[in-house]
Amino acid sequence: QGWALQLSLYAMSKDNVIVKDSNSFVVNDGETRHQGIEWRSKYTLNDNWQLTTSGAWAKHTYDYTRLYGDIDINGNDVDTAPRRQGSVQLHYQQDRHSLELEWVYLGEYFLDPQNNHEYPGHNLVNIRADRTLGLWNFSAQLTNLTDRRIADRADYAFGSYRYFVGEGRGILLGVKRQF
Repeated sequence: QGWALQLSLYAMSKDNVIVKDSNSFVVNDGETRHQGIEWRSKYTLNDNWQLTTSGAWAKHTYDYTRLYGDIDINGNDVDTAPRRQGSVQLHYQQDRHSLELEWVYLGEYFLDPQNNHEYPGHNLVNIRADRTLGLWNFSAQLTNLTDRRIADRADYAFGSYRYFVGEGRGILLGVKRQF
C-alpha cells in the first residue's frame, strides 16, 4: 500500500530539423527547443483498489526565424504539440475479476506554425472489465463512453481546418480459452 512515482525531466535543442509544413513545403533547416516533465504514479489504496496517473507537461517551440504569411514563428509553439496530456485510472481487482474506469485528457494545441488556429483538446472516459472462469476469460471494453466527437490529430492547412477523426463510442467484447 502507498505511493509509487516515476518522474522524468528533459530539455533538448534540435537543429537541422526536416519538417513538412501544413502547406506541404519541406523545410530542412529548422530548429526546435523542447522541455518538459513526464510522470507516472500509482497509489495502492488496499489489496483491491489502485489509482494510477500518468501525464506530461511539455513546451515544444520553434527556435529559428522563419516567415509564414508574414509572421515570424520564432518562439511559437510547434503545431500539433499539446503542452498537457494525461490519464487517471481507478482499478478494482478481486480474485479473478477486475474493473477499471479511465479518464484520458489531451490538452489544447495550435494547428499551424503561426499559432493562429487552435484545437481545444478533449476528454475521454473508458471502462474495462475482465472475468476469468476456469480456463475461460471474458472481457469487455467501452471506449469514449460519452461518444464525444474528437480528433486524433488536427491541423490548419490550405486555408481550412483538417481533422483526422477519432473513434466514437466503441464496444469490444473478448473471449479467450486457455489450453
